[in-house]
Amino acid sequence: MDLADLMDVFLISFAMLNLVFTLLILRQKEAYYPDDMLVDEQIESTVGSLL
Repeated sequence: MDLADLMDVFLISFAMLNLVFTLLILRQKEAYYPDDMLVDEQIESTVGSLL
């Protein structure tokens, strides 16, 4: 593994962690986001495009 591979792994895991934190924050503010299903679909499609 060279430095570029390590950076790729780091960036992908950083993006995944950001998605998880975003999901947790959106879950805590449920009263403000009645369209959680739409948010879930957006997150799933984003995760799907990353994999």
